[in-house]
Formats: sequence, C-alpha cells, structure tokens
Amino acid sequence: AVISDAHVGMKSDGRDALFSFECNEDIFKKHLQVLFSSMKNKIDNHGTFEQIFVDGLGDGLDGFNAETTRGGHHLPQNMDNKSAWEAYVFGKLNTYVNIVNLNAAEKYVFRNVTNCNHSGDFGWTANMAIKMTIEKMFDNVEYILLDKPIEHFFYGEHCFMLTHGKVS
Repeated sequence: AVISDAHVGMKSDGRDALFSFECNEDIFKKHLQVLFSSMKNKIDNHGTFEQIFVDGLGDGLDGFNAETTRGGHHLPQNMDNKSAWEAYVFGKLNTYVNIVNLNAAEKYVFRNVTNCNHSGDFGWTANMAIKMTIEKMFDNVEYILLDKPIEHFFYGEHCFMLTHGKVS
C-alpha cells in the first residue's frame, strides 16, 4: 500500500496553487480509513501474506510554521504545528496498529520517505515517533525512515525504487 502527499495541515484555495486542496485531521482520518478498508478487503479476498508493506512517499505534513521546511515559501494552513503533528502521528499509528492487528502477515514493513519538500525534518520527527512506538508494540514490525532522495529495496528478484520526487 502507498500513502503520498497527505499534506496534513494544508488549506489551499487554489489562488496561489495549481489546485484547491485541504487536509485537516478529519480528512486525514477518512483517507486512512479508505487505506485500511482497502487492505482489509484484499486480505479478506486473498488470505494471509508473507509480508505486508506500507510505503509513505513523503509530505505527510504540509509544513512547519506555515512554510515548507526549507523555509521561505509561505503555505496557507488550517492547523498549527502541534495539531498537525498530533493528527499525523496518531492517525498513522492507529491505522498501522489496526493493520497489524488483522494478523494477515508474518511481517509488516512500514517505510517512509523523509527527504521531501514540505515535511522534511518535521515529518522525520513524526515518523520517528511512530517508529519508536510501533516497534516496541510488535516484534514483527519494522519501520524504516528513508533519508536519501531515492532509495531502493529488493523483494525476490525485483528491485523497487522509492522517492518523493522533490528533495528538501
């Protein structure tokens, strides 16, 4: 499964951006519920798996202090830093715990790109909090923070590349 560009805290009316887009705590929870329901449906239809991977491709949080984490680029926000961080961390953590509690795999691997243009180090701290918590809760969970602009992994004979596309 893949999560990308949630931008928790963003409120763009489309005047200064290509698209009108908003992501607050309720919207983020709805998106995570869609992810969970889709995964549960696949498990119900196909049974258990050797491994389940969930990849976050960055920009889970929209920014810090209403700017990209690189600074200098103002972002319209609907949440303050603390509210956005809390919504992101608790939303993802609860969803991941629910996925693991389905007991549908021998191992769960959650990876998250942290070299992204909106979340940057703010997103890294949020994902580190999730990692520290979930790896203490479950022996069969690995949570990997991807710091490079492009990272890869092998599964069987296949190589997969993960990137956000824009680097901080």
